[in-house]
Amino acid sequence: MKIRFSEYYKNKLELSEDQRIVLTVSGGVDSMVMLDLFRVSKLKFVVAHCNFHLRGNESDRDMNHVQKYCNLYNIEIFIQHFDTKDYAKKHGVSIQMAARDLRYQWFDEMRKNIGFEYIATAHHLDDQAETFLINLIRGTGIAGLHGIAPKKKFIIRPLMFCSRAEILEYALKNNIPFVEDSSNYSDKYLRNNVRHNIIPLFKSQNSNFISNLANTIVKLADIEQAFKSQTNIIFNSMLEIHNDKITISISKLLEINNLRPYLSEFLTQYGFNESCIENIYQNLLSDKSGLRFFSESYRLIKDRKTLIITPYLTGDQSSSNDFFIINEDFNDLIPIELSFKRSNEKPIINPKKNIAYFDFQKLNFPLALRRWTNGDFFYPYGMKGKKLVSDFFTDEKLSIDEKENIWILCSGKDIIWIIGHRSDDRFKLSNNTTDFLTIEYGNY
Repeated sequence: MKIRFSEYYKNKLELSEDQRIVLTVSGGVDSMVMLDLFRVSKLKFVVAHCNFHLRGNESDRDMNHVQKYCNLYNIEIFIQHFDTKDYAKKHGVSIQMAARDLRYQWFDEMRKNIGFEYIATAHHLDDQAETFLINLIRGTGIAGLHGIAPKKKFIIRPLMFCSRAEILEYALKNNIPFVEDSSNYSDKYLRNNVRHNIIPLFKSQNSNFISNLANTIVKLADIEQAFKSQTNIIFNSMLEIHNDKITISISKLLEINNLRPYLSEFLTQYGFNESCIENIYQNLLSDKSGLRFFSESYRLIKDRKTLIITPYLTGDQSSSNDFFIINEDFNDLIPIELSFKRSNEKPIINPKKNIAYFDFQKLNFPLALRRWTNGDFFYPYGMKGKKLVSDFFTDEKLSIDEKENIWILCSGKDIIWIIGHRSDDRFKLSNNTTDFLTIEYGNY
């Protein structure tokens, strides 16, 4: 076991003895064996233990057990207490998810604070098999079949070479003390049900089920990486990226043979789930424009001819942060580049859309810079009568994304300029104008 551990640590995880590791130790047999292997291998590490206060006296018993072992061998230990139930209630998540979030947030924070490179968890091949089967039960794509990665970013799993039975055998043979979590015996949790009832059925058919599945998972992970690479090649050739906005031509998408799996693989990296991706796929050929789809961090808009992906901030986008005052001295801080020039001489008219001309005496200050809203109307320059801004956008064939990024300049309650597009006829220059204002939009 010690030799296999050392080989796996150096060859598979590609780690050296000089690298410093934070070991996550609960007190159970898996993490205590991991701790012992690190100790006897004389690797550089510290121990981190979480007390979630979910199991009464058992939680404190586990903490005391780990602390006692570390004190015995003079191992540095960090202990963190969590009000897990309160966190779950505040964030609207399950107790299990709350514990996971709290655990990994603290581990990463501590790792950075003490200058260590990796966090080690005690996952092993049985955990791998359980995760694989749970994902199958719930439904998954190929990403859910690669199991638990031995190494991902700053997380390592140095026991991913051995089974639960081998870990228990090592613990008993080497008199490694450990505690048992009573919740592990309850089949009300899906993972425990899989562990106690489903995996034994597979083992009854083939005693090498765990190791055979581990080999299969490695092959599936290789296939997944190859598929990811091919997906990136296909999509990189058709993406248009500007700042944080990604635009994809729908017509080019539809040229891809067997599009569905490639689209799924591409959109998964932006957090879209399978049901949402299926909905996007089904609507590619529809005439509907303006459909919106959301993941936790991104929004996808189906426009007339394109898909547009942008970062998404939850909450009301049209907040008070989208309203700015511009006084008569034009020295106010605003989020876009506008230059103002006032003159008693009539300027030479430039037809560019990013320049607008106004009769200064017709304006009421301060001006207001804001986003457009439903119901806004103005009197488009060169036209008779008023028009809804939304109708103007439709006539101009503006995309949804373009509409959302438009700013409106107002005098009192009246729109004087849809910036970069059209000024209002009521504030135009006339033969009687003696006070001229030229405004130029620099980010056009």
